[in-house]
Amino acid sequence: MEPNQFAYALWTRVESLFRNNREARAIYSTASRNYHSASPLRICHDGPW
Repeated sequence: MEPNQFAYALWTRVESLFRNNREARAIYSTASRNYHSASPLRICHDGPW
């Protein structure tokens, strides 16, 4: 499994775990914004997120 596929699978799992928890969802949203704005992984990432 390629690293970006693994990361996507992990992120999907995290999202499903947090979906029904409002506080956790806020944390997830912040983490998602931080990923999109700051993560070095985005340089080589070509997935849907």
